Amino acid sequence: MSNKIINANSIHYALVKGLHDTWNEQFYMTDDPYNNLRPEYLTTASVCYSLADFVSSTQLRGYIIVRAEELTKKIWKDLNLVKSLNRNKRKNKKKKIKFKKDSARKGNTDITLFQKLNGHECPFAIIENKEYLKFTKQYKMYSASRNEFKKDIKRNIEFLNATRFPNTIGIEYTAFTFFINDTYSTTETESKDFLKHINRYFQKLFSIYKKKYRDLIFEFEIGSLIMLLPSSTSQQEYICDDGSKDDTCHQLYGVISIFRNGQVICGHI
Repeated sequence: MSNKIINANSIHYALVKGLHDTWNEQFYMTDDPYNNLRPEYLTTASVCYSLADFVSSTQLRGYIIVRAEELTKKIWKDLNLVKSLNRNKRKNKKKKIKFKKDSARKGNTDITLFQKLNGHECPFAIIENKEYLKFTKQYKMYSASRNEFKKDIKRNIEFLNATRFPNTIGIEYTAFTFFINDTYSTTETESKDFLKHINRYFQKLFSIYKKKYRDLIFEFEIGSLIMLLPSSTSQQEYICDDGSKDDTCHQLYGVISIFRNGQVICGHI
């Protein structure tokens, strides 16, 4: 069954679809869809469905399991089992994989993907979902959002590094999803400029991570989820196709993927 593989980009695209689905479902959940995406688990549920749909449409059906809100300490326990499986595969069976005893063991992971292997369920992908990352008018992330962001990125990297040796089984892919509410743009042109600056911000941020973690691949996608803004400042309100006036907004989605071993992961099943 070793021919059953999964591509990192395939998971990435499923996450993007899940964020779009979250927005669509939002209109059934609140009377203020342009300013709040609540409850937070709505994002997790929509992304889980998107991942499950992807798995069901491929030859991976029956081999991949999608779970939400797994205890982090349980995942580390599962990785300890994986550690023993890896030692059996390695020539140097005495060399152990060390696991850090830190904050990474606390709380839950929003979404975990497992692969069935030799009668065991082995975690291989971790996805964390956030609501909104907040930015200043100067396109800088507010400190609270930045601290939360760095904490989750750090934890995802620790998962990847837990089984970082070649030809081993473990966490091979992690992701971080979020939304951005552009409250500064008043026209289509300004919204495009805002998106451009936000992308530049993350390019600069991840250039630092790439230098520090040269064995990891960092990819991100940030795009407009919905944009309802007038084309110019002379048009004070957004006009719908039917001629009616609507609320104005510019919502963005973001997906950050971190992984190893090129584009192919989960090639062991």
